[in-house]
Amino acid sequence: MALKKDGSSGKMVDENMIVLRERIRKVKAEIEYNSGGDRLPDNWMQWERTYFYSGCYHSDVYGVVAFLQQFLLESRPSVALALAGLFVIGGSTAGVAVLHLLINSVRGS
Repeated sequence: MALKKDGSSGKMVDENMIVLRERIRKVKAEIEYNSGGDRLPDNWMQWERTYFYSGCYHSDVYGVVAFLQQFLLESRPSVALALAGLFVIGGSTAGVAVLHLLINSVRGS
């Protein structure tokens, strides 16, 4: 592990930077929400706007990504590769289905 000049590893600074970035993002979102500078789509309902600006949306997304990352890191490599393979096959299958529908709509069948 690389140490800084003062002998610390810098891990605490990295952890605090994540918290600081999250606080800055929340303050910016609150300022933007209070100033009426809505950049959200007009068709969003009020509860969606409130959920988005409250910070819960981002924390929920971070929580899901953290859970997935932790699961993949703690599982065997074969499980992670199998899940990746399922996503690739599923994406390919969806792409083929969409392409098939487009071709049929162009032909008029």
